[in-house]
Amino acid sequence: MIRQILAACGHVISWKKVKAFGFCELAGPDAGLRAVRLLHDLMVGEKRLVAKVDAKTKTVLDEYKAERRRRQKGTTSPLQDEPEEEELDEETQALDSVAMERIKQILVEYQEEMDRFELRKEEEVHEKWNRVLADAEVEEEKRDLITREIGKFREIMKQDNLKSVLSHNKTMWE
Repeated sequence: MIRQILAACGHVISWKKVKAFGFCELAGPDAGLRAVRLLHDLMVGEKRLVAKVDAKTKTVLDEYKAERRRRQKGTTSPLQDEPEEEELDEETQALDSVAMERIKQILVEYQEEMDRFELRKEEEVHEKWNRVLADAEVEEEKRDLITREIGKFREIMKQDNLKSVLSHNKTMWE
């Protein structure tokens, strides 16, 4: 799924996933800039993506942006009162919009799978706690009370989590 999201930003030359993070090489500076613009801080499931470049790539991208600015405006450097933030031309904005729509589509396609993953993870935690409770030498009444209280707590947390996800998704897609 992450590779597909990256591919929405541009052609992926290489993608190496290492546990909870990965390294991606995209074809061309525009694709790299788009990936950082669109993917940094993007919520995927319950996690926020971090998209950044190494120092060497940052230098290359800064030079590319400066050259592009010179070509567009015919200046050699930004004026002192000119913001250093990247101004996006209409074509870049349109390509970003198309890429973002594709990313949203990918997230919708994988939503059920992400939900199942979160549910499996939650069930594993529940099973672990139930084993711990069963192994503990606790009176039967106390064990039942503890189990009920844990169940209530989990249900409340699940409802709160669902509410926050729904409100976040509503905000994200608007």
